[in-house]
Amino acid sequence: MNRVSSLFKIEKQDRSDHGYKLTFRMLLKRKAFTVGFIILMVYSIIAILDVAVPQYLGAGYGLISQLTRFSSDTGSTPLPPTLKPSSMYGNGPAWWYYFGTTYDGIPILPAILSSLYIDLGYTGLVILVSSLSGLLIGTVSGYFGGAIDEALMRIMDAFISIPFYVTAIGLAILFSISLEANGTSFDGLDIISLALIISLFPIYARICRSATINHRRMRYMDAAKTSGLTPLRNAFSHVMPDAIAPVIVQITLNFGTVILFLSLIEYLNIQNIIGVSIYLPDLGNLIAQGSLLIKFIPGGFSNWWTTAIPVFFLLLIVVGVNIMGDSLRDSLDPERRWR
Repeated sequence: MNRVSSLFKIEKQDRSDHGYKLTFRMLLKRKAFTVGFIILMVYSIIAILDVAVPQYLGAGYGLISQLTRFSSDTGSTPLPPTLKPSSMYGNGPAWWYYFGTTYDGIPILPAILSSLYIDLGYTGLVILVSSLSGLLIGTVSGYFGGAIDEALMRIMDAFISIPFYVTAIGLAILFSISLEANGTSFDGLDIISLALIISLFPIYARICRSATINHRRMRYMDAAKTSGLTPLRNAFSHVMPDAIAPVIVQITLNFGTVILFLSLIEYLNIQNIIGVSIYLPDLGNLIAQGSLLIKFIPGGFSNWWTTAIPVFFLLLIVVGVNIMGDSLRDSLDPERRWR
């Protein structure tokens, strides 16, 4: 028994030393991963600067502030992008107006820079908490099976049976109305984040459960049991790490979905119920408000930049994260890494 345990520990250490290092080296060789990583880092640096040194970019007050600080008396008609803005654009620095203005004379470029903190920060928080919760529940359910699996999965099915957006919006409205009825002050972003976490974690739980069941039947699991590891330690030390790859793919799919959730709230005109201002610096909000300008302001698609430019910045980060996720999936999958 001691000999089996020693051999298993040596194999585990060898896999840790070489497997993870090999995966990291292979990731660095993938151009797609490098491109996606650079995009994510540029966005992250801008978001951090807006929080840590808000006046470094000259675009914000740091943390969560409203876009009203950029509003001007130029009227609600959006002005086109220009490299030489005239006095009619506003009193801000010239670079503010390189991408034109949107509703209430708000310059698009500083509004986008100010929105990256919320888009990356809150999206990262929602996905991190929901994926970790799903990993925990999915691993326990898939590894132990039986009554535990049946009870947990029926609860997950209850959430998944309802479309994701419907669940998230319903929970956000329910939380907001309940807190307001009790006289409790709340932040709309916190309510939305909680609703998104509750709506997303069952998806990760189901994915992780399927991966856990597949890995539980592998031969190396028999060696792990023979070595004397407890079932709980075996589940979280060996099964969960091997079940992460499909979860990573799902994270990349959900990244843009979470960012766009605020724009859906604006489209449905329920932001006041949830406590979200139309002046919240968020890419989804900018897209929603820009599309309203295209729809209701005379000229129609002649105001294309109010939506097209925020969509481009959103598309860039979503594509960057997606190609990073694809590279991670290929590098973590032994059958794909050498292709």
